[in-house]
Amino acid sequence: MLGAILETIREDNQLGNFGYYKGVVEMGLGWESFVPGHDATPTLGEPGKASLSPTVVVKVHAPCRPEDPAFRRAVDRIMAIHPWETPVIEIAPLRLVCREISR
Repeated sequence: MLGAILETIREDNQLGNFGYYKGVVEMGLGWESFVPGHDATPTLGEPGKASLSPTVVVKVHAPCRPEDPAFRRAVDRIMAIHPWETPVIEIAPLRLVCREISR
């Protein structure tokens, strides 16, 4: 699953686009805790019981508006790839500070 998500990020879209570099992604290991509701069909754990699961957090910058068609297609593809019943993708505006490179 992670390989397919990274492949999507590296395709021709704005995900991870930093001009001279494409497909830039930050990954971190962590833990996730959750309690599936009684009507849930969790990939891990059981409804009504607290679960603790190792996780990989994937962060990627996209220098485009959320309405960009290629961006939307990439996000939709990641949602389809992800095995969770309720995948979580955060989309938030930010101010990115980078060093300018002149060539």
